[in-house]
Order: sequence, then C-alpha cells, then structure tokens
Amino acid sequence: MKEDLQTTLRAIASLRKEGDGMMKLKRDEIAREKWTQALGKAESLIPRLHEFDAKDRAELYGVRAGLFKRLGDDTNALESYKTGARIETEKGLKSTYNRMNEIRAALLLNTAAIKDLEPGLVEIFTVLVARLADPKDTEASSDGWLWADLGDVSTLLGKSADAEKYYRAFVQIAGGNETRITRDALNLLLKRATDANDPDANRISAGLDALAKATNS
Repeated sequence: MKEDLQTTLRAIASLRKEGDGMMKLKRDEIAREKWTQALGKAESLIPRLHEFDAKDRAELYGVRAGLFKRLGDDTNALESYKTGARIETEKGLKSTYNRMNEIRAALLLNTAAIKDLEPGLVEIFTVLVARLADPKDTEASSDGWLWADLGDVSTLLGKSADAEKYYRAFVQIAGGNETRITRDALNLLLKRATDANDPDANRISAGLDALAKATNS
C-alpha cells in the first residue's frame, strides 16, 4: 500500500509540475487541466486514508491544499491545510508544512488576525528549533525553507531581529528565486493585513525590512 501511495503521489507531483510549467507559458487552460487531473488523483486517495500512516496522511492533505490553491479555491485549500495541520500536531510530526500554510491561508482570507495565530506560531517555532537541535535530523540545517519559515514565524510574532538572523541563514542556502518567493508572499500578507486593519500589520513590514537586510548583507 505504501508503494501504491508513493506512486500516486509521484504522478500527482508530475501533473502539478506540468501545470506549473504551462502557467509560466501563459497557457492557463492547459495548466488548470493538469492541476484538476492531479487533484482528482489526490481525491481518489482520501477514502483510503486509514491505510496510510500519519506522515503520509498529512502530506496528502498538504498536496491537496496546494492544488486547491492553484485552482483558486482558497476556502477548500484552508480546510485541507487545517486537517493536515491537525494531524501534524496530534501525531507530533516534525513536519510543519500544513501548520505554516494554514496560518498563511487564514491571514490571506482574513479569517484570523495575527494576534489570534500566536499560539500556533509558537508551536511551529518550537518544532523547527527542536529539529535544528536534533543531531539525528541531519537535513534540517541545510533546508532553506526551514530557515525561511523560522523567519516568517519570527516576523509574525513581532521579533524582527530574530527574523533577520533566520532570513540570513535562508538566503545563504536559497537562490534568488526562493528569496523572491518569500518576499512576494510577505508583501501579499502585508497587503491583506493592512486591508483588514490588522493592528499588528507593522510586524510584517518589519519582517520585510529584515529580509531585505539579510539579502543585502
């Protein structure tokens, strides 16, 4: 069953990548077709969740959410991230992918204020720092996105000095494209928070400044 799951996940990843490629070529209709096919394969696995372990279930919900997001269905994306995040928390998983994206999606949809999300942010921060401190987790320190997430978490917690430190580690590992993705995501979060009159929107502005300093240092 594990092999069957991984085969399907690889097929989903291939279709998603093809769709992303078509979108870059501005062939939107073909991109949506590829993403829709990928989502159909992900949905086909949902009735079989009981066959998979917690890590695989969380991964599937994260993949599913990403496809909903690509197709413009932000509400279902958030719900899928929430389900994956709950699995990550309840099962004590090292992955924080769903938890981090649940927070981002909630802010983008204005279903929560930054202050409301602080307990979840602290939880993510604790898990990521524990990964870095675990001598058995040999890949953590070289994972650029882990450092980016630490920067984003620190940003949203209002700790811009810490954010700069983590973003600097991220920039040293990541390329220019990854840095741009992170900056664009923060800019979008800032716009949504500002539009929603979130009193803590200035935390994101400070985080953008921290990322700029880390990039230019």
